[in-house]
Amino acid sequence: RGLPPLVAVIADELRRAMAEVPFARFLQNQAPARQRLVARLLRVNRCCVSPSRDRVDLLEHWPFDSARLLLLLRTVRIALADRDGYAPLARLREPLAAAGFDHEFLTEHLVLDLLRRHGDFDLLPGGIVAERGVGLARRILSEARKVLRAQPLGLSLAQMLAERPDLAEFECCLRELLHHDPLVQSQDGLRYQVI
Repeated sequence: RGLPPLVAVIADELRRAMAEVPFARFLQNQAPARQRLVARLLRVNRCCVSPSRDRVDLLEHWPFDSARLLLLLRTVRIALADRDGYAPLARLREPLAAAGFDHEFLTEHLVLDLLRRHGDFDLLPGGIVAERGVGLARRILSEARKVLRAQPLGLSLAQMLAERPDLAEFECCLRELLHHDPLVQSQDGLRYQVI
């Protein structure tokens, strides 16, 4: 099965750029009608790098040869195993620092980008990292749908969390997960109901 035509064109353009064109300039060079799609493909795609704005610091202190990258991935896996297979990235900072990943330039954005490109993790909105086998997004949505089915008139996010306090730890990603769930709708962006 080949790539969709537009994605094939974008992949060809990226190959020609040979990593010489900054992310922002590559987007500016796209046709206006394609910019939004191309931006989404570049941010979601595991093959693309989106470094922090301070590229000099990024290049000067880059510590990720293959051994260091494996250590980073193993450290994250061990930390997730201690926390039921998922954790907010903020909770992973301490184990990462203990393993020697306490550099100032190692921002949340960069760690998530490394995990997205090199790891086998699910990255949920709000910076939650989960082992792929846990199926965390599916589990969160399943529990949220149960609450919504019990209230046919719909619930706001705050009401949903009041009904199910165990979902409160996922508040940072719940709104976006519900927004992308085809079984859930919101007419006003505030109250959700299962269709």
